[in-house]
Amino acid sequence: LVQDADPVDTSLGPKKTFHVASRYIVPLHTLTGFEGDIIDLPKGTGVLAIFPDTSCFYPAVVVRGAKRRRDRSFVLHFEDDYDEQGAVPERVVPYEYVILDPTPRKAEEG
Repeated sequence: LVQDADPVDTSLGPKKTFHVASRYIVPLHTLTGFEGDIIDLPKGTGVLAIFPDTSCFYPAVVVRGAKRRRDRSFVLHFEDDYDEQGAVPERVVPYEYVILDPTPRKAEEG
């Protein structure tokens, strides 16, 4: 049973819940080793990550790995994410919200 994490208008009733088969659930701790060390991902690796200020996972590509940053977050380029000038912005995402893409795509450099 999975409950929607997004805030919902309480006047519409409780948060929605969904029945989901376990094979469709991906644990978020897949990037930590047995000792709790961060498993770094090389530049160009396809991932799914929570887009900043949302609760949704979107496809992204690693720009800089977590071990290269003091706060152990990843710098990512999200698919279909462009600024006003058409450039792909670098987004910082904490390592615990980044997982390997279970359906890898060909990485494109932005």
